Parts: sequence; C-alpha cells; structure tokens
Amino acid sequence: MSRWQSANVLQTTPGLSHLWRFDADGEKFTFDQEQTCLPSELFSASWVTRDWRSLLRPKFNLSWLPPEKAFLRVLHLPASEPSEIVPMVEFQLEKLSPLPVNQIVWSVELLPRPADKEAMQTVIVVIAPRNFVEEHLAGIEAKGFIPDCLELPCLDQLLNTKIDGDGVWVYIGADTDPALAAWWYGGVLRNLALIPLSAGEEREKLLMNQLEQVAWSGELEGWLNESPTVHLVAEPAEMAIWEPAMRKWVGESFKIVSPIAPKELAAHSAHRATRTESRSNLLPPDFAKRYQQQFIDGLWMRGLMTTLAIYALGVVVYLTALFVLKTQNTKLQNYVASISDNYTNACRDMEQIRIIKDRQELKYAALDCWKAIAQTLPEAVMLDEMYFQRGKLNLQGTVPAERQYDITAFHQALRQATVIHEGPENIEEPLFADIGPPTITVRGASALWKFTCSLKGGDEFK
Repeated sequence: MSRWQSANVLQTTPGLSHLWRFDADGEKFTFDQEQTCLPSELFSASWVTRDWRSLLRPKFNLSWLPPEKAFLRVLHLPASEPSEIVPMVEFQLEKLSPLPVNQIVWSVELLPRPADKEAMQTVIVVIAPRNFVEEHLAGIEAKGFIPDCLELPCLDQLLNTKIDGDGVWVYIGADTDPALAAWWYGGVLRNLALIPLSAGEEREKLLMNQLEQVAWSGELEGWLNESPTVHLVAEPAEMAIWEPAMRKWVGESFKIVSPIAPKELAAHSAHRATRTESRSNLLPPDFAKRYQQQFIDGLWMRGLMTTLAIYALGVVVYLTALFVLKTQNTKLQNYVASISDNYTNACRDMEQIRIIKDRQELKYAALDCWKAIAQTLPEAVMLDEMYFQRGKLNLQGTVPAERQYDITAFHQALRQATVIHEGPENIEEPLFADIGPPTITVRGASALWKFTCSLKGGDEFK
C-alpha cells in the first residue's frame, strides 16, 4: 500500500452515487472528503482523473460492485502457498459457478491461515456475471471514474466482523440488496451465501426458508449439531423489522450486532484491496490493460498537446515581436528619411564652421609663428621665404658663410618659443612640437639655409 498516496471508493445506487476520498497514512487510509452525485452528474475531475501528477502521487480507484447478481462460495483447500490457491480454485470453477465459466468474472479472498498447519485453508470465491460487470463499468466510466479494482462491500463487512463463537451472521442491507449469511462453526467459515430478497411482505419468509435450508445442509454435513445462534447485523430501522422473525425461529439464541458504517467500510475496502497479498479483484484483466493503455496514451497526448501549445505560443510571441520590431523599424526609417535633409545640411554647416574655425586658428597660429620668428631672428640672418600650411612652417633664407652659427642659435631659439593660451587659467606651452634639423648650403660668401617647424597641435588643421 505504500506506493499509493490516496484512494477513492465509489458506491453506486439507483438514486445516488457516493464517493469517499482517503489519504494514505502509513499502513492505513484516513478519511478526507465525501462527494454525493445524482445519476446525471459527474464526479469532480480533480478527485478521479489521472494525469501526470498521478505519477508522483498515485491514487487508487476502487468501485463497489452491486451485490444483487454476485455469488459467494466457500472452499476448504489444503494449506498451500497463495500462488497455488488460484489454480486449485480454477480447477473447481465449473462446479462452483452457476454460469458458464466464459461468462463470469471471478476472484478469491484467502482468510487467515489457522495456526494448525494441518488445518484446511478457507477460501472465499467471488463470482459475478461478466455482462453485469461490463454494464457497471460502462456506467461509472461515463461519470469519469476509471477503477483499479472492483469489490463487493459485503465482503469487507464480513471480514471485519468480530467472530466470538459459533452461529450464523446475517447481514441485512438496503431494500434492493441481498442478505449475506455467513455460518461460522469451530472457528471456520462453513457456508456463505448472498440471499436475494424481494421487496414486500415475503422478504422475511424468503430469508427464513433459505437459512433453514442451509441449517439442514449443515446437519447433514456434520458441522451443525445444535440450534444456531443468529447474529443479526443491520441498521436500527431494519432491526425492528427482522428481529421478530428471527426470535420466532431461534428463540433466545439471538444477538444484535451493529454494522460498520459505510465510510469506515470504504476505508477497510481500500486497505484490503491495496495489500500486495490481496487477490480479490473482479475487474477483468482486459479492462485493466485497456485502462492502463488509455492512461499512458492520455499522458502522451497531453504531453504532445502541451508541447504544441507551447510551440504555438512561442510562434505567436515571435510573430508579435517581429511585427512590433518591423513597425518600429519602419517608423525609424521614416523618421530618418524625414530628417535626412536636415541632418545633411547640419553636417555641411558643421563642416563649414569647422573650416572657418580652422582658418581662424591658422591665422592666429601664423601670427604666433611670425612673432616668434621676429623675436628670435638674428640680425645677420636673412629670411627669404616663410611658407605656412596645415600646421607646417617652412623657413628658408641666407646668412653670411662665416655666420652659420647664427642659424643654429636661431634654430635653438625657435625650439624654446612659447605661446600663451588665454582662458580661465592662462597656460603657456611650446609653440612648436618639433623642428627639423637645419640644412645649410655654402655658396661662396653666403650660405643658403632652410628647415621645417611642426606647430604644436598642427594635426588638427589637416
């Protein structure tokens, strides 16, 4: 039972359907909620529907089969392993079943083995017509309930009754349900039968006739040697009807036993059905296999549909984002096109302003250069040519051949020439970044000289 996290037990009646929900609590089930539905209503999908969450929290669905067409038989077999009991029962099935074997669904329930190893093993055989089982399954499937197990509720009523002596235990259910008669003698279940009861005044008479016939059979078989003690298991309303008839038959050998409440009985059914050793399940194997395949197919289909839905959502999001980006791009292109002329004009104006500013800066730079030359040019040196362009100052002139050292002094003086940049703080910087070495060519009594000066920051004027 440890693998089950919850259990649902369903009871169907012509007027109402009851669904009990239980949570696993160790080795037992504890009641959680109850739901009642009309024949035309569906059960809560969150209770009974299996989805991917059932893989993590498996739920067990059990349905009670109405007992009006079921048959119960008691067998006493040699003590054997549980796996050997089923073949032994199957070997006798044709003799036990009131219907052809191919038209029934059957299961077995093993009672606790007696302490005496030589004692016989008591086995309860449960038999139901297959067409009746299929009709019941079709009805509960239509309401959304897919069972893992089919059980008879009267079987759990029997197994959970405290047997404190010999006698017959008579379980009275609703008006339409058959009565269950269980004969216990010597601590062994001797006979078990579901007795159909018709509605009306003949119910008591029919039940008493059936009990008397079993009593005569027990006397013949030797396990009943005295008047039986009757234990009537019924609700108070039914007790008032059946007690006079029972006392008339057995006199004072009569006891009243309270039945187990339906909610508690459902918990017992869930506990017994989820035991690994339990073999009492009237659900046909082909139906169980089909339900399992439907569950697997449903998981695949839901997974596929979820994947497709996520993919479709992703496509929608992608297309939406693409549309938004295209719209933004179109707007941006239109905006760029609308301002392109203005931008071009602005760029042209900025370039013209830069040229004008450069020209102005060049004028000031040329003046600074002329000032520096005027202040440092020696008297013996003649300046024949001064060419200023794009931050370069080319100087050329003549000097007496014997005064060539004045060119060197002039060259060194220009290296040390500075200019003051006016602003918040007057900064004095070298005027030239670099001055090339002078070239002197002697021609008779005079010498031709020239060199090039690079204005500091002259790269800005290129």
